[in-house]
Amino acid sequence: MFSKEFVRGCKSVIAGLVIWEILTRLLLEDELLIPPPSSVVRSFWTLALNGQRTKHFLATLVEFAYGFITACILGVSLVTSWVSTNGLTRPWILGSPLSIRFQQ
Repeated sequence: MFSKEFVRGCKSVIAGLVIWEILTRLLLEDELLIPPPSSVVRSFWTLALNGQRTKHFLATLVEFAYGFITACILGVSLVTSWVSTNGLTRPWILGSPLSIRFQQ
């Protein structure tokens, strides 16, 4: 019915969720930092029933977009300035697409 890889993947996801739930319940007092999966599902269900899920999803999407764009701009700027001033002296950057662009 299902392939062995699919069943193994499902088992590993379930095991990860169970470990996450247990560790957050035992080690953390405040659920604000790392909420257990049961709290996430409960909050998702509550927001879905209230009709506020879309509003909160859009707010999260906008925050993610701002963070991603900022990280991309800073990362590309830092790497570009580093490569242009120091050259390609570090081996870990030689295989990156940016270093290939500068070699041409």
